[in-house]
Amino acid sequence: MKMLPRSISAAASLLFIASVISGCSSTASVISGLQSDADYSDAYEVILSDNLTDISAVGASFEKGILTITAGGDYLLSGTLSDGFICIDAPETDKVKLILNGVSVTSSEGPALMARSADKVVIELAEGSSSIFTDGSEYSLSEEDASADSCIYSECDLKIKGVGSLSVNGSSGHGIHSKDDITIEEGSLTVNSAKDGIKRKDSVEITGGNITVISAGDGINSDNTDEGKGHISISGGNGALDYNGVFEVTGGTVITAGSSGMADTPSAQSAEYTLAVLFTSEIEGGTMISLQNTEGETIAKYSPSKKFGCITVTSPQLEANSTITVLKNGEVLCSTVLGSNITRINEKGEAVSSVFSAPGKGGRDHFGGGAFPKREEAPDMNGEPPAMPQGTDMTDMPPFDGVAPPAPDMNSGTVTGNAQGA
Repeated sequence: MKMLPRSISAAASLLFIASVISGCSSTASVISGLQSDADYSDAYEVILSDNLTDISAVGASFEKGILTITAGGDYLLSGTLSDGFICIDAPETDKVKLILNGVSVTSSEGPALMARSADKVVIELAEGSSSIFTDGSEYSLSEEDASADSCIYSECDLKIKGVGSLSVNGSSGHGIHSKDDITIEEGSLTVNSAKDGIKRKDSVEITGGNITVISAGDGINSDNTDEGKGHISISGGNGALDYNGVFEVTGGTVITAGSSGMADTPSAQSAEYTLAVLFTSEIEGGTMISLQNTEGETIAKYSPSKKFGCITVTSPQLEANSTITVLKNGEVLCSTVLGSNITRINEKGEAVSSVFSAPGKGGRDHFGGGAFPKREEAPDMNGEPPAMPQGTDMTDMPPFDGVAPPAPDMNSGTVTGNAQGA
């Protein structure tokens, strides 16, 4: 059983304060191996290895395969731990940033990353880097850490940003789990998990990035039943929600905002009701869209950080045959009655069909439900081939000698194929 160190020593605390006051840094101004113009000169550099013995980073220590961070600051990590993990045990007022620059951490007995204590933990993915975290198939932790149930586990707010990539393999439990909020701003994130992919107690907000979740449980789960918590907010430059198969919402609040030309809603078999609003032109980021019931109570609101042309709200407070008013920055746009569990309207309150062609958009233009429109039935030919066009004779057709015609030039013309999602 790996025992996690609990307390930060007074000496370490004083040393960290002295370093801040004097402006010292344990890292040279030029850090090798980075493919980014970002300035990490103030970060403490730690190169992970199973035989790591010397760490010059203030507020960090390494013992028996465990890298422990006990003070706020920026830590630039690279290297490999074949059987160990990273533990953050900083004061609850401290912010800890982990800059991942090609990190591989595999833990045989628990999470690969555990944020036990801090005000907030930020995972920044360095440009051009790829990192991977893998947890153990069976956990063996102390009683005080028994709640840790995921490859990346956090007791505090967790943010993921940067333009690198991160793979998270939850071998026995969830992929990523935070007891507070999760925010994903950018980066390429792939999560494979034996239970839920991304799980949080309070809420999750996704404002960018390329996210792939493959899980045996829920893809994204938020289960806090307290008022104002347990919701998911997603905003994207294209479709905020893009999926193959079924996206079923059985509880909580899900809000998405993105392009009107690639707008999916949750699947029709969802237990909760969804209202989707399509705007005739793009709305600037920072605009507040809110929904009110007949009593004038706000039941949902969201201010996407990016431009958007469509917003969808799925919530237990949306009920059958209820009248909902849509507001933009506090001004009423329209009202509508929820006649079915998936209601689609434009900003005038007019019903919108499940498929439409958005102005200025090309390719896959659809709205809702996770399914392409059905093609019209082919005419009944009664077993006969279609008639040749008038004036055409079979002798006009090119000869066929049993050899397949040459493949088309893929560099000329347009190639069509299967579209993802929808």
